[in-house]
Amino acid sequence: MKGALTAGIVLLVSLALIGGGILVLEMVDRVVPPDDDWYIMVKAPGKENRIIGLDELSGMGNRTVEMALLGTGEDGKPHRYTGLLLRDLAQVLNITTYETVTVRAVDTYSKKLTKGQVDGHDALLALSKDGKGLAPRSKGGTGPVRLVLPQDAVGTYNAQHCVKWVSEVTFE
Repeated sequence: MKGALTAGIVLLVSLALIGGGILVLEMVDRVVPPDDDWYIMVKAPGKENRIIGLDELSGMGNRTVEMALLGTGEDGKPHRYTGLLLRDLAQVLNITTYETVTVRAVDTYSKKLTKGQVDGHDALLALSKDGKGLAPRSKGGTGPVRLVLPQDAVGTYNAQHCVKWVSEVTFE
């Protein structure tokens, strides 16, 4: 896979209150896929880690879900998102034993979902919105892969639970 070994370094800053407060810098090595060769890493118990490119991901069975994202930077109007449901990803990859699913972005933001949330909701790894591919981060977009989740109730904020720039899905 072209560019598969391209690595980016994300600098995480955390404060530790050790002896009057010391600033601790932690370097975390994260793989950042190039825009033209984006992929996600899928991890599951008892399985080898799997790298899935956009073409393979879109070929695993697309679903279109209409939902409104309500939150900062979102318009709150219904849009048609197309991609792969997390429960379908688990089924296609024969992942049956897990309690939670963590979806992580290249910037290390993540969302942990229970198996019940994955099986009972339209948790979607979206590749397009209203028929247009999601623009990558480098072009100011939310893709090319974004986790989108439906509102728990009409009018509730849900965009903060979505994950932009998905690079990893871990079934645990």
